[in-house]
Amino acid sequence: MSNKNLNILAGLSFIPSIIALLIFIIWIDSANMSEIQAERVEIFYSRLPSFLRAYNRTSLFSIVCLMLSIILSSVSMKIKSKSIRILLLINIIFSILLMMLNIFGMM
Repeated sequence: MSNKNLNILAGLSFIPSIIALLIFIIWIDSANMSEIQAERVEIFYSRLPSFLRAYNRTSLFSIVCLMLSIILSSVSMKIKSKSIRILLLINIIFSILLMMLNIFGMM
């Protein structure tokens, strides 16, 4: 792959992890708005698009985004710039940790 394509993939690899992070931030904000779990879930789902308004769909969508981010970051690690490779490694570690949080949250 050319260096230009690797740079594009490196930039695109951050987008799915940001999407998953935003879903997590929405959950944290919704959890702080109420004391009752049913109300928290209702507030959370009201903030999401209609196709994500199910517990399993939200978690699976987030996991797929994080897996995509890990794959794109791994492919982009062939890039020559050391600073970009460090950012990609941080993105991989962050995505793995957030994915583990999502998986354990499904239990």
